[in-house]
Amino acid sequence: MPEVHTTWYREGVQPKRRWEVSTRPDGKVVMDGKETEWFPDGRVAAEREYRGGEPAGTWHAWYRDGTPRSEVEIGEGKELHPMRFWHENGQLSAEGQGLGGVREGPWTYWYPDGTEERAGPFEHGLRQGHWELWDEHGAPKAEGDYEKGRRVGPWKLWDEHGVPHVREERKLPPPEGRSEAARRDEHPGGGPPAPAQ
Repeated sequence: MPEVHTTWYREGVQPKRRWEVSTRPDGKVVMDGKETEWFPDGRVAAEREYRGGEPAGTWHAWYRDGTPRSEVEIGEGKELHPMRFWHENGQLSAEGQGLGGVREGPWTYWYPDGTEERAGPFEHGLRQGHWELWDEHGAPKAEGDYEKGRRVGPWKLWDEHGVPHVREERKLPPPEGRSEAARRDEHPGGGPPAPAQ
């Protein structure tokens, strides 16, 4: 049976975070069950679920005013599931699919006013393949290819006057571990944070 843990804003008055853990036969303690976070005023900030230490179910996060911040369907197996993130004004900020909560396949991002910001594919949570970027007015900003999360090959960049220039990106070795930018890219708009244990 899972063991329940709680942290408090004010001891015994307002919970900050509540999560369930269980102990595996090997002695390792893992997240197992529901995790909930609250804002200081008592509104729910996030709800997540784990099964045997692995993310599960559909994860939700909200802004302080109750506006949705993210909805990530974790799913099971090798099927892709929807992932959506919103700006604080309620406008969709990013949408695509994921495999176990990690971005996979084509994704689109928008500015807070709904103008498309960038679009391209992910592979195992890293940008991979051709990406296009636009400025806040919808004018082209950049386009080129990514390989394992890094820009490679020729990139077409537009200056503030709309004049295109081509810049050659060096092929760099893949990063050690995940960069902060890659982690931010996984959860724009402050999507589901990694669990604190």
